[in-house]
Amino acid sequence: MIIKSFGHIVGATQPGPGVERLLDKQSFLLNKGCDRHNLKRRCSEMIVGVFSDVHDNIEALRRVMDDFKTKRVARAIFCGDFCSPIPSRVMGESGLAIDCVFGNGDGDRLTIYRFATSEFQNLTIHGEHAELEIDGRKIAVTHYPLYAQALGRTGDYDAVFSGHTHEVHEQVFGHCIWVNPGEVFGWKGSPSYAYYDTGDNTASIVRLED
Repeated sequence: MIIKSFGHIVGATQPGPGVERLLDKQSFLLNKGCDRHNLKRRCSEMIVGVFSDVHDNIEALRRVMDDFKTKRVARAIFCGDFCSPIPSRVMGESGLAIDCVFGNGDGDRLTIYRFATSEFQNLTIHGEHAELEIDGRKIAVTHYPLYAQALGRTGDYDAVFSGHTHEVHEQVFGHCIWVNPGEVFGWKGSPSYAYYDTGDNTASIVRLED
């Protein structure tokens, strides 16, 4: 596992999937320890899995779900584009608590809703946009980067997550981080996903290896 800060190797641990540590000096200083914007929140650490744009790549999706379970994530966030309902079934069968939004590539939304409401209570479908509070952190989720950037600039959230572009992206607005975890599909490169740490409000990108 190689830890990077914007392409510069800053440390290494035991071998594993390649990891890019998305650390921005400003966000690290603002969010280290307790959040100064919410002093009443307890200083804690919860790891949340974040992924997007599956596009029916079931093999890669199963690997992501397995890694989430191995890392014992508290819950997961999906930023849209199941495509068919099949990925929602795989996500439901994982048993992980997953908050989901829809993307532009999601066709049979009624079946996906049915899976979430009747078969898999661990899936929550929020529609086009989600506002969450996890471990005291205020989080917004949307598929589209245009909306994500606008949400990040409001100052209302600690973190904003989006997808759609199939490319990893990280940006900081004051005390808010905006992260696109890339794609599970693997269209523009190796499938990728993220781990979000509520304790210091940072995210790490993981890339699946063949």
